[in-house]
Amino acid sequence: MDVDILLNALGNPTRREILQTLAEKPCCVTELSNRLNIGRKAIIEHLSMLKSLGIIDYKIKRTKRGRPRKYYYIKNDLILEIVINNMQFLTNILKYENFEKLAKECPFITDLYKEFNIITKTKNIEECEKFMKKLNNKLNQINMARALVQYMIKTLKCMMKDVKN
Repeated sequence: MDVDILLNALGNPTRREILQTLAEKPCCVTELSNRLNIGRKAIIEHLSMLKSLGIIDYKIKRTKRGRPRKYYYIKNDLILEIVINNMQFLTNILKYENFEKLAKECPFITDLYKEFNIITKTKNIEECEKFMKKLNNKLNQINMARALVQYMIKTLKCMMKDVKN
């Protein structure tokens, strides 16, 4: 997926609202139109663009009355990363791929994933909430580590620039 095309698509507030709504639950065009107070034709055009990017897809569901409807949903999990500082402008799309490689490089991920699988099988809400706090803490640590690595990259770029000059 091209980052520029994705950024252009997400630059539209209506498409962001559509994605926010679909993050909550799959919806048909009529639901989106009513919820966002936007005409069906405009909703269809936005959905078409998001579908062409591979962000959303639809399933056809039969209804009790009337014809079957397309229910749109977010197709793939992805993270759009943007780093802006005085030495770089970086955009990156992260997808959940190659778990085996990640597990070798970051063993704590394997442990978290094993714990996740155990907890999701129990379906115990209290355990899920407790584990979610643990995951959020780990995510904060990862984000702080990322910030430190970005700082080191920026510092090295500045140093290399100064040496060249």
